[in-house]
Amino acid sequence: MKAPRPGDRLPARLRVGLRRHADPHRRGRRTHRRPAHERQPKTPADAYDNAYAQLTRAHYNVHRNLEARGQNQYGAQEAMALIVRCLRFMKACVPVDDRARFDPYLERYAGWKTDIEKGTWGGAFLTISSGPSAR
Repeated sequence: MKAPRPGDRLPARLRVGLRRHADPHRRGRRTHRRPAHERQPKTPADAYDNAYAQLTRAHYNVHRNLEARGQNQYGAQEAMALIVRCLRFMKACVPVDDRARFDPYLERYAGWKTDIEKGTWGGAFLTISSGPSAR
């Protein structure tokens, strides 16, 4: 004999709704939250945080793709392009008065991006600070 469920004494039309959600092993639509960097931001601060969160991984990818033993120019170009996109996006999220802070970083990273595309890469960006701090 099966153990009684919490809604077994309810009318049949109400029990159907309860059983659909009562069994966690039941297949069907699964709901889960996406990681923060994949969700649509609700405020400019969320958008800024999402862009800032991608910078560390992008720097790592540039460094990894330019290592001598397994160089991947295309991967390095894409990672550097992501850094430039993130910096532009972060610049757009801050108030107008603070946007000038991003200009030196954008200029520096855009220059490094063109150096990677031309193949004249020197790897200097790893020794300089990686960008503006989070707010």
